[in-house]
Amino acid sequence: MLKKTLIKCFLLIGALFISDLAYGQFLFGPKIGVSYYTTQYKSDEYLGDPNPSFERIKPGFDLGYQIGGIMTYQVKDNFALHTELLYTKSGKKLVGGKNNPGETEGYFRHKASYHYLEVPFLFRKSYDNAKKTYKFYWNVGGNFKYWLGGKGKIRSAEFMNDHGIAEYDEISYKLKFGYAEEQEDNVIRLAEPNRVQLGLDFGVGFLLNMPHPKHMLMLDLKYQYGHSWFGNDHGIDVGLFEYYEDFRASNHTLTFSVGYILNQDRGEHKKGKSTQDKLRKKAKPKRRR
Repeated sequence: MLKKTLIKCFLLIGALFISDLAYGQFLFGPKIGVSYYTTQYKSDEYLGDPNPSFERIKPGFDLGYQIGGIMTYQVKDNFALHTELLYTKSGKKLVGGKNNPGETEGYFRHKASYHYLEVPFLFRKSYDNAKKTYKFYWNVGGNFKYWLGGKGKIRSAEFMNDHGIAEYDEISYKLKFGYAEEQEDNVIRLAEPNRVQLGLDFGVGFLLNMPHPKHMLMLDLKYQYGHSWFGNDHGIDVGLFEYYEDFRASNHTLTFSVGYILNQDRGEHKKGKSTQDKLRKKAKPKRRR
């Protein structure tokens, strides 16, 4: 139900973008940001009983990043439609047991990095301050992500002997999509991935006027609620006796980003062009009969 609603919102916002492209105020520019995320699983049982040696396993927090460009159509003075095209890195982090890798009982760490192309579509409401030196705004809308791939590392007490000495440090793997045609080493296969993932975005920020009248600095804080699971696969063997991989999970992400914005008013451009055309017509000499 939520997925259908998000798709309808994407189509509606896209139609509004196209209709206002010729006349609205057009903002664009690059942006870069850092994110702080954690993972929520479909079932809490995955973090407990099915993994008897890792009862204390839990999702951790980790850092990611994003880089790309933004586009905003300022339809009215305080209302805009906003979208972005981003390359983003997130993932997941699972921790369990004691913090000391030398402890043989329950020690576990799993860190994965996932890479995406991301396109949010947002409604924006903004407010000018009294001196009009900056604007405060809030955003709300949907998020569309395409999963490019990933990789990860697993460290576990299973790698250690009875004396607490690691026989080898960790398992490193690449994440691939689809079914394997033959045996592969250091690969986790996701047969039923959700490569197209949807989410909800909520955020606030500031647009600060720069010395140049057409330039602004954007400071943005956004919370992203991941709706789609990574995939439907679970119970995947990763080479450990008492741990398996489960992709029935999604991320929740807090992102702070900075953008450098250029302002182009399409309405003024068209108005100026129309005025020039009228002046040319008036200046054009009449033909003698």
